Amino acid sequence: MKTETDWAIRNLELAGLFDKDSDYDGMLGNAVKRLLETHQKEGHSGASHYRAIALFYKVAKGEALTLRFWQEKFEAYNKMAELNSCKPWTEESFEEIVMKKPKC
Repeated sequence: MKTETDWAIRNLELAGLFDKDSDYDGMLGNAVKRLLETHQKEGHSGASHYRAIALFYKVAKGEALTLRFWQEKFEAYNKMAELNSCKPWTEESFEEIVMKKPKC
């Protein structure tokens, strides 16, 4: 019986994501395959499988999980702006362009 990882890899194959004429010459398919294989080696099943994927998706796309993280990144961006003689970010522009504040 196929594992969820096997099914996911088959899905990538059928979408042509390993093909040389796909985006980035098939490298995206291989990158996702390695992520899937790593996730499978962790031994997740059931709820932990889906929770780990959901959490990975959030942090990989840069979503703030805590207000403290959002504030630290906001401050870092403003420090970078200051070093480059740029205007500081407003909270509104930072939320619109970089990341939303988490709903705590």
